[in-house]
This record gives sequence, C-alpha cells and structure tokens, in this order.
Amino acid sequence: MDERGSGNGDGRSVTPEVAMRRYYNPLAVYFYIGVAILLSYSLFYVFGYRAIVIVMMIFLIDAINSTRFILRNSDNNIARRAAYFNVILAIAAFVLLAVNGITYESQGYYPILPHVENFTLAMPLLILSTEFGLRNIESMYVQRTRSES
Repeated sequence: MDERGSGNGDGRSVTPEVAMRRYYNPLAVYFYIGVAILLSYSLFYVFGYRAIVIVMMIFLIDAINSTRFILRNSDNNIARRAAYFNVILAIAAFVLLAVNGITYESQGYYPILPHVENFTLAMPLLILSTEFGLRNIESMYVQRTRSES
C-alpha cells in the first residue's frame, strides 16, 4: 500500500477515489426506475397532470432524503457534489412540472417555455434520472445501508 491508496497485489496502486467505491449491481436500480417511469406516465394519461405532480413529489422527497443520507454518510467530495447537483436538478424539474402542469390544466396554456413542445412531459424523466443517479451514488460511495443510519 502506498500514499495514494490501497495496493491491488500486483505492485500498482489504486487512487483513494477508486478504493472508496464499492461493487454494486445496478440492475435493481434499473428495474425500480423503469417501473417508476411506467407508473408515472400511466397515471398521467389516466388522471392528468395533477396525478403526475403528486407522484413526482413523492420521488422528489425520496431524492431529498437520499441526498441528506449521502451528505451525512459520505466523505467523498465527488459523491457529495453529485448529490447536490442531482437534488438541485430534481427540484428545478419539479417546479417546472408543477407550474406548467397545474397551469395547463386550469387555464389551458404553459407559462414556462410554451413554444417547446412536450417540455413539461420530459420533467418526470429528469426527476427520475436524478433518483437513478442518487441511488447509484449511494450504492457506490456510501459504506452503510439506510437501516444503519
């Protein structure tokens, strides 16, 4: 082992960032996000914008909790910055979704970027992509599970 990280047995060293990462299987995260996307857009097509705003609020709350968990339990600067970036992106996408969706249902127009077609319908994908990123950060960089915190 040298000053840059832990040795890997063949004389080469590993940087501290790589040494702090853990092996993870992202298949569970892919499945979770895939089901969330199907559920969200199904609810939108059945019930409208109000339903997708409520569902995305649940995912936003989970993203905020994941960010708090990462910030509390990770010492890796890259993971912390990525968590901040993801939660800020999720909040911005949620605000755009809520304002555009509720205004469209009540008054019939999109107040934010009305000329960009399907802009509002892309916001749930951004929110869920931040959820995907936060779950990957948790899996790769945080050593404890949620039940231990």
